[in-house]
Amino acid sequence: MTESGSRLDALDSYLSDFHADCGSPGLALTLFSADEVLYEGLFGHRDRELSAPVTAGTIFGIASITKSFTVLSVLAQAAAGRLQSSDPVSKHLPLDLGEEVRLEHLLSNSTGLPATPIMTWLRAADQWDDEVAGADALAEAKLTLVRGAMGWRDGPGAPVAGVARDADWRAVTNLELDAAAAALSDESAKELLASLAASVSTPEGLSAWLEEHALPRTRPGAQYSYSNDSFALAGHLVERVSGARFEDEVERAVLAPLGMTRTTFDLDRVLADADRTQLYTRDAAGEVRASPAWQTSGRMLGGGMLRSTLDDLRKYVRFLLAPEAHPEVLVPPAAVLDMRRGRILSGPGKSYALGLERVDDYHGHTVISHAGSLKGVSSVIGFLPERGIGMVALCNLDGVPVASLLYPALNAALGIELSERAYQPAAFSGPDDAARTALTELVGDFRSGEPYGRLVIRADDRAATCLSGAPDPTEQRAQLVRRGELAMRTPGQATAVTAVRDDAGAVIGVLVGSRVMWRVAEGR
Repeated sequence: MTESGSRLDALDSYLSDFHADCGSPGLALTLFSADEVLYEGLFGHRDRELSAPVTAGTIFGIASITKSFTVLSVLAQAAAGRLQSSDPVSKHLPLDLGEEVRLEHLLSNSTGLPATPIMTWLRAADQWDDEVAGADALAEAKLTLVRGAMGWRDGPGAPVAGVARDADWRAVTNLELDAAAAALSDESAKELLASLAASVSTPEGLSAWLEEHALPRTRPGAQYSYSNDSFALAGHLVERVSGARFEDEVERAVLAPLGMTRTTFDLDRVLADADRTQLYTRDAAGEVRASPAWQTSGRMLGGGMLRSTLDDLRKYVRFLLAPEAHPEVLVPPAAVLDMRRGRILSGPGKSYALGLERVDDYHGHTVISHAGSLKGVSSVIGFLPERGIGMVALCNLDGVPVASLLYPALNAALGIELSERAYQPAAFSGPDDAARTALTELVGDFRSGEPYGRLVIRADDRAATCLSGAPDPTEQRAQLVRRGELAMRTPGQATAVTAVRDDAGAVIGVLVGSRVMWRVAEGR
């Protein structure tokens, strides 16, 4: 057996174990070069109940991998002379973020806009009749509707004891927010969600809400924080300058030229396809169950509503690797290559480019990637531009760390241990008093506008305990790496928690993975 064959056999064994352990009914992964499929692994079922196997043509959700397609559709407008990446956002959208906020900031998650509850509102109604996901979706959405949630001073729920009616949302503790959300009736919540979704479903409504409740909290280009709203706005921008529907522009500029015939925003088309995945999620008891209702977001398509296949995404990543080989795409190769250029630090050793993430020195190679997650969707694409090697992985269960498969796949191509990762932090080695001081400034309660955007950090000797997420938080141990940085460890990967400071150096938030969560009042 060749060395290459041995490495691919090891990858196949690794993926078989991963699939068995993760609970997902289906998993698909491919590793490839420009002209050869090096590996293709199809595990389990696209529909467990029908015993229907995963194929390379099975349509999965791809969630936030959509963002790179959105960037390309904007770049196609630039190629047609309708805009420039240096244009102020306000030139093309009814959103005044100041002249210094440019389209490039919008596409690199560096406007300073915080993560908001808007996507929760837009996606909520689709889930009400889903017997597996409906109750959890409502409980999650309630956390965005009461005083103490971003955008609310007088929430519709019970008053928060001891909190002034005009208090900033960061003055409300997590416990106070939870109590007010629990007091909100299901009927009131659904009525309010319907009204809110309608109010932010247009460019004008989305812009008005952001201007009133969620203006940038940091200078443009100064702080990375993942923003689905930014990419929804980018989709609207494409429609405004082109005069066509966003999805039609993505089809015209990218999908049709690359022959991606099974990639679509059209959910009706997906549901009518015999080779498409069933969605799965975990119920309250942790059991993996079919949960058929796909999440949708109306006309806010640019952040994560595309569906695709292993075969089609292989074509797509090959294009990103070598755009000069695809002159039929309506974006100049130089602009596609420039998408890879890091614009803003997005964590230790990595940066965010345009709809893509970048690691500059992984065993001497650059790694470009993007992952995605929605209900019933876990996905990742990645590639090594210097080696001309790409990978795609798709899964039909949410909460699966599919992004952690990026490095085992690329490692197999590079000939290094599958266990190697770009972020492998070492524990803080300084004295105990320095460790305690470093931990103390990170201790606290943090929250974003997304209901699940929550982190509680408590010091524990030289390490920390983190409660992550809501309404059902997960407890994780975290090690101190250095001043201003913790690492939460999960199987196969570590997630950085890094300090966000004000001009005086005080910790006012933390960047957790991809989101900034802001310090809020503590409540035990």
